[in-house]
Parts: sequence; structure tokens; C-alpha cells
Amino acid sequence: MKKFRLEHIGFAVSDPKAAAEWYRRVLGFEILHVAENRDAANAFVRNENGTVLEFWRSHDKISTADELSDPLQLHVAFTSENPNEDVKYLLEAGATLYELSAPTTNGDQTVALRDPWGNCIQLAKRAPGSFFHR
Repeated sequence: MKKFRLEHIGFAVSDPKAAAEWYRRVLGFEILHVAENRDAANAFVRNENGTVLEFWRSHDKISTADELSDPLQLHVAFTSENPNEDVKYLLEAGATLYELSAPTTNGDQTVALRDPWGNCIQLAKRAPGSFFHR
């Protein structure tokens, strides 16, 4: 089987440059590249773990968030040791709350928010013993 390495995950947004700047300022991503012209734009950002996100705009495409019937259909999840405090921080930075889930039977806790472009950000606090801790 041929193996592929994940390069990036892309989201169509109305303002790629502003999205990249928000992810830099609020979530600590590094801006790798920004390109704009009249008909299109894109911006790539990377976090400390090497995850790369692309925000892009094309004159003939609508935003990713506008296509989804539920924001959680496509989301970017971040670990959080204190989701309640981190939610406050993200709300103050311009995110909006979508869903605060009750802890699961194994103790996992997740919160879903939307970034200023409507894309879903999930905060996840995983219980000890979760497959994420192995």
C-alpha cells in the first residue's frame, strides 16, 4: 500500500488573510504564505505540531461553513486542559459558541465553537486511558 502524508486541510473563507491572522493571534499558528489577487486568495498557517491549514477564496466558490448543514461535519479539534476557560478566551477573541457537550461516560469533554468565518473549532479534553493518550 502506498502511504501518503497529510499536507494540509483547506477551508474556503471570505478573507483568507484575516483568517490566517486570527489563527496566528488567537491560536498560535505561524503564517507561512499569503497570496491575493482580484479573483482569488490563499493563506497557509502551521501550528507547533506541524499541522497546516489553508484558507482560500475564489470568486466562484462559497465558504466551506456555508455548505455544511451542521458545523461539526467538518471541524478542527484542539486539545484543551480546561475547556471552560479556553471557551471564554476564544469567545473574547471573536469565536461564537456552537455546542457545549456533556462529558461522555468515559470522561471526555468537548466544546464546539465557530471561528469568525463560521468554521468549527472543537476543544477536546480527553479522559485518561483514551486512545489519544496511548
